[in-house]
Amino acid sequence: MFGRRVVFQTVEYQHPFKQTLAGTIGMAVFVDAARASGGVVTSAPPASNIDTGIGLRVRLIQGGGVARLDVARGLLDGRMALSVGWSSAPGSPFNRNASW
Repeated sequence: MFGRRVVFQTVEYQHPFKQTLAGTIGMAVFVDAARASGGVVTSAPPASNIDTGIGLRVRLIQGGGVARLDVARGLLDGRMALSVGWSSAPGSPFNRNASW
């Protein structure tokens, strides 16, 4: 999805199910929606995408970050996606994501 303007929204529910010495392990269910417009070809209609999926969350005690592993399926195109990411504690500048 490409464009000069992108609008993105996500809704996620997380449910912790195991407390360990390192942190809390949980599951997540989510819906992501995005719309891009203003691409190189201005006559092209805006592109939209909606994904839904499940994921594994590990919230670490030390440093307060969250590691995530998600599997999602596009509701409009049926494509599958695997995403791995790290979100640091609020106020920290370190956040990383990778998607396939």
